[in-house]
Amino acid sequence: MGKIKELHACKKKLMEEVNCIDAAEELGLKMKIKGNRIQVECPFHRSMLGRDDRSLGNCVISRTGKRCNCFACNGHGDAIEMVMAYNGMCFSEAVDWLAERRAPHLMEGMEGRSREKPEKCPFTDEEFNVIGIHTSRFLIPVGAAPSKYAARNKPGGKGKHREIVYPAENNDDYVILCESARMDIRDIFYDNKQIFWQIVEPKAMEAAERYRDQIESLERNRKGEEPLRDLMVEELTSRLKIAKKFIH
Repeated sequence: MGKIKELHACKKKLMEEVNCIDAAEELGLKMKIKGNRIQVECPFHRSMLGRDDRSLGNCVISRTGKRCNCFACNGHGDAIEMVMAYNGMCFSEAVDWLAERRAPHLMEGMEGRSREKPEKCPFTDEEFNVIGIHTSRFLIPVGAAPSKYAARNKPGGKGKHREIVYPAENNDDYVILCESARMDIRDIFYDNKQIFWQIVEPKAMEAAERYRDQIESLERNRKGEEPLRDLMVEELTSRLKIAKKFIH
């Protein structure tokens, strides 16, 4: 998790130099001072409601400038989370985007980041959903995970963490998919493509096999012209095609 650790170090420094007002300016959001508060067009509406904010009174930036809260969509976060929500970026992309514009000197110490942009993950949220990886589930470090992960997911366990264990290079730290942090599967692509494919390809193969079986079952039980069945086969065929994109 070398790059991810670098990103968190960069994020800490970035938050010391950049606030939500800076992020709003870079995103081109309208702002208005009212009393002792700063009202801003909500950057979270896009991800929360699927549309842009149409009112300048829904969202406010805190007095310190470190937090942004919307009372209409319940979106909230710091400057990086504003960029993630408004631009549809993952954590790593948002850190880069904001640092390049407001604190470019922070990029100099990150393994050649100032010289070469990281490759953007080529898959969409919808494509990840097809193979059963939901980008609304996030990554969180949980320490020495094999025993902790097993304990939380065994019968009768707490069951808070599910789906994927993401090992670090030294095998002492793990990151797993859960629902209480900001990083998602696209950050693994950014951090370590080999591990990304180790996670994604088996799930894609499993999904492809499932869609293939469903298509064969529908075709086998066909009785004359059945428009609804044809639509189902067409949808499953489309999903199968997407799943194959994840298989090397």
